[in-house]
Amino acid sequence: MTLRFGFAEAPAVPTALEAHQAKFPVNIAETSFFLGRETPVGTVKLELPVWGEKLNALMARDAVKASDYFQIPSSASFVSASRSNCSDHRAHPAAAWTV
Repeated sequence: MTLRFGFAEAPAVPTALEAHQAKFPVNIAETSFFLGRETPVGTVKLELPVWGEKLNALMARDAVKASDYFQIPSSASFVSASRSNCSDHRAHPAAAWTV
């Protein structure tokens, strides 16, 4: 099942799954969600300007947690975290969140 949300919509994954119970029967109370999170870290070898690394760090710090963004109960979510160089995000500007 693929859930698609528009730009201005709040992506409520549990609510969307419950709305499709006839086609995709799932018990939300017994469902686990696996989320990924990347934290950019500064590097010794400056591939980005210092202001770029600071901006990446600020944006990562202020970012909404994936479980909050997708309205998934934190008790039902497992987060796999990784750290990557700030310069890696220059090549991959898309969000690193997966549901």
